[in-house]
Amino acid sequence: MKKEQRTSSVNDELSKSCAILVVEDNKILSHLIEVCLKEMGHSVDVANSGTMAIDMITNNPPDLILMDSKLPDISARQIIESIRECQFEIPFVIMTEHGDERVAVEMMKAGARDHMVKGGNFMDLLPLVVKQILKQIVNEKKLIETEDHLLKLSHAVKQSPAIVVITDTDANIKYVNAKFTKVTGYTSEEAIRKNMSILKSHKTTPEVYKELWDTILSGNEWQGELCNKKKNGELYWEHTSISSVKNYDGVITDFIAVKEDITARKQAETLATGLGQILDDSLNEIYIFDAKTFKFIQANKGARKNLGYSIDELSGLTPLDIKPEFTKKLFESKIEPLQTQKKSKMQFVTVHQRKDGSLYDVEVHLQLSSFLALPVFVAIVLDITERKKIEKSLIQSEKLKSIGIITLGIAHEFNNILAIIAGNVHLLEEYYKDDKKLMERLRTIKTATDDGVGISSRMLEFTRTESKTTEYVTFDLIDLIKQTIDFTTPRWKSMAQASTIQYHMDMDGIKEASSIILCNPTEIREVFINIIYNSLDAMPNGGRISFNTWSKMDIVFVSVSDTGNGMTEYAKTNIFVPFFTTRKPKGIGLGMSNSFGIIKRHGGCIEVDSEKGKGSTFTLQFPTTRKTVSPKVSSRPEMRCGNIRILVVDDEEAICRLLYKFLSDKCREVKTVLDGTKAIELARKERFDLVLCDMSMPNVCGYDVVKALNKLDERPKIGIITGWGEKLKSMDTDKMKVDFIAKKPFNFQKLAMLINNLFSDS
Repeated sequence: MKKEQRTSSVNDELSKSCAILVVEDNKILSHLIEVCLKEMGHSVDVANSGTMAIDMITNNPPDLILMDSKLPDISARQIIESIRECQFEIPFVIMTEHGDERVAVEMMKAGARDHMVKGGNFMDLLPLVVKQILKQIVNEKKLIETEDHLLKLSHAVKQSPAIVVITDTDANIKYVNAKFTKVTGYTSEEAIRKNMSILKSHKTTPEVYKELWDTILSGNEWQGELCNKKKNGELYWEHTSISSVKNYDGVITDFIAVKEDITARKQAETLATGLGQILDDSLNEIYIFDAKTFKFIQANKGARKNLGYSIDELSGLTPLDIKPEFTKKLFESKIEPLQTQKKSKMQFVTVHQRKDGSLYDVEVHLQLSSFLALPVFVAIVLDITERKKIEKSLIQSEKLKSIGIITLGIAHEFNNILAIIAGNVHLLEEYYKDDKKLMERLRTIKTATDDGVGISSRMLEFTRTESKTTEYVTFDLIDLIKQTIDFTTPRWKSMAQASTIQYHMDMDGIKEASSIILCNPTEIREVFINIIYNSLDAMPNGGRISFNTWSKMDIVFVSVSDTGNGMTEYAKTNIFVPFFTTRKPKGIGLGMSNSFGIIKRHGGCIEVDSEKGKGSTFTLQFPTTRKTVSPKVSSRPEMRCGNIRILVVDDEEAICRLLYKFLSDKCREVKTVLDGTKAIELARKERFDLVLCDMSMPNVCGYDVVKALNKLDERPKIGIITGWGEKLKSMDTDKMKVDFIAKKPFNFQKLAMLINNLFSDS
């Protein structure tokens, strides 16, 4: 499709009337919004309360929701949670008053497409925002359709049981499948980058090749028979179907040839014998049925074996008896192009039903022919069950890739929150280090914060399976188990109290053993948390979770058993497959697959033993290490460069307060601002020795601030403080020069060290 056509398609979609629900308790404003949207050609409903909105959405789901953040009865978040419980995924825009930025951030995290402040230019911006959101929705639908089409086409080529060859527009080979190698004798390495002319036997006439090229260069499919030559010089015949592949601009980039070796059939035709036997022995299903009554006349062994019918049983049946998705009327309309000779051959994918009632996916190649002077249909059917399984597996892989699209923003917000928590913990440790009880609580919070940092850093590495042992430390696995049990205790105790049931954690089987491992403690705790939570979900009426440890040679073993519902064989087989879950809609099926990847990265393995109604047992193995556990010793951060002025720029007020509190008693003066515009104005008026600047801020971002600071006659030192997980843009140019980068959540000891190093020469 050409670019202009794609744009036209999107515009056509946008020009259609959309159903929009306005949720606003201010009746004057809701009326203005309604009038504006109707002038745009949209169908508009108005709800002045949350309860009314939920009722209207449930009975008649709209295409888009414009929602006030504050309603008289329930919050906007409650509305979203309610409609999602009903499994509605409706895009929405949140509308807030000035000063409700925190609510806006929460709703954006909850899935809002955009955020609008009800200010002076609200009504001017409204049509633009609505049009942009609807354009996003249309583009997303188009993208999904395109990706689905490309996936099916790609994997049909890779898994075809026929010969498959992909060439460029000059007939240079780019891909061949295993069947090609088997038939021609050329390996893929020998064939790729060679021209298709290596197969020419000079037995096929130039007129056939001219017709072939004229057809495929015009974008049409060519079908015919070619006599080609194998690597050893032997001649063979093939039935070839060649189609073109076009890019989005409609330009032909490649050709795909699907070939069936018909040498044996040609020899049988030449000898006028053996045709029936060849067809009967074919591994594919081949059917001949009457063009008028549709009754089967013949079916080969492959068809009879796969369907489970004898030839006598099939003689009384029609294709409708083995195609549960087809009615007679639908089937007649399907084959109408063949009967009217608009097409000489048809190909489609459908489902066949065996005699025992089981279903399987097939690809049907159908053409109209004659048999004993009677018009008949000949159907060649390929069993594509395995190909479908592979397609599903690859679709799951694509789902994993799509996760990366949203993780950057989530990691940024998550790191900002962790920075606030970690900063306050650090300040409390500094000022109340003599309070042992408080320090113990703070260590627990710090452990949870460190785990959060680990989770955030791994969000972008979800599919990574290789081990990075340089990041690992030695740790006692038994201590990790005990820490995890302590961490999960509040949840299972709360569940038990709320439901008046009993949960028991049995740790009698945790024995002192050789349990020192080289690991990322955060990841290992995450594994045990996933197992415990799965066990709790499997015991809705209460039960027992038992832990056992033992060691053998250089391996430490851990088993976690529960008395829950157990698993079916199917669930047990797929427990570690991404997106497989038996806990919908609660679970998304990533916990155990992620745990599997973590354990593999640590050189270990995990197995599950379960039986329906008899609980489950997860057994984990980890290689032990001879390294000793070296506890980290934290020292109080000291700054030796106190005679400096610092400007802190961050749109999170809590982070500004933390940095001010830490830096103000160590430096001559500290000032804070919440946006980039004010930072630039202040830096132009006053001289600062150091500017600590966040990167992601509304309106004027950190990159703009850095550019402005580097243009000053007296350039201050610049330190970037960021919560983004991805690599920052190039910072080594004159315009974008910075002196250091500190990733959130930072600790004050490292920040003090960076500042000390920066001003050590002074």
